[in-house]
Amino acid sequence: MPRLPDFEAWAIFAQVAQYGSFAQAAQNLGLSRPTVSRAVSRLEEALGVALFQRTSRQLSLTAAGQSVLGYASRLLAEGRAAEEALQEEAGPPRGRVRVTMPVTFGLRHVSPILPEFMEAYPHITLEVDFSDHSVDLVAQGYDLALRISALVDSSMKMRHLCKVPRFLVASPTWIERHRAMTHPRDLGDHLSVVYQHVGASPTCLRLHTEEGELATVIPRRPRIVSNNADVFLPFLEKGEGVGLLPAFMADGAIKAGRLVKIMPQWQSDSVALHILTPPNAQRPARVSVFIEWLVSHFKKPCWE
Repeated sequence: MPRLPDFEAWAIFAQVAQYGSFAQAAQNLGLSRPTVSRAVSRLEEALGVALFQRTSRQLSLTAAGQSVLGYASRLLAEGRAAEEALQEEAGPPRGRVRVTMPVTFGLRHVSPILPEFMEAYPHITLEVDFSDHSVDLVAQGYDLALRISALVDSSMKMRHLCKVPRFLVASPTWIERHRAMTHPRDLGDHLSVVYQHVGASPTCLRLHTEEGELATVIPRRPRIVSNNADVFLPFLEKGEGVGLLPAFMADGAIKAGRLVKIMPQWQSDSVALHILTPPNAQRPARVSVFIEWLVSHFKKPCWE
């Protein structure tokens, strides 16, 4: 008769991988460190492979550990979801929701409205990771991610929230000094801020009109290159060149008159705000109500 998998050991392995520490996983699970260590060793012995590389300073997954982590994380998530589904039948949604979202967007547009959600659902705890890096939702144990992009991970479940247009903007003082500029080809020396991960290959800016005319702008002398566009606003508002900013960032400065859209007939490809959730996962009520709350708030975003 085939033996059953060691479900406890698989779940403990997933927690150790998520936290990168036996001690932290033990604390989160309410177990002793030796119990956690023995469970992982038991699993490694049953599989006949090492799942972690252990040194005095670092714990990291082996290739075998990486290959099975997704299965272990799903096993843990499904078990928790089953327990929570039964608990929620007897009361309001409760438990922890783990979400990751872009830094600037999250701080500007999600943080201010979180208190309303917390008041409506007092039994739910949010664990929010502000990061501009893509993460493996399954392997790292996230319930959902907010992403702003043109393309998304097709292996995830996706829900579209809204479009996020991007504008060429400059200060009124810059516009006063450069009234003769009417075409993107004139902007190469003036596109002073560039969003990209530091150290990455330089990017060019592709624009188009509704009539189908195309233009490519190569920033020849950017003054600031950053992976966080918050640093661009003060610089542009002081008249130091032109930048391409997403609507959720530029909207306030445009309404206040500190920035102005330039060459509005030229558009960058739109990106969109999406919610991503792990595939083939039972969605607990606590996650569903948070998703629906986000949908209701961004059905008509403040920048439209």
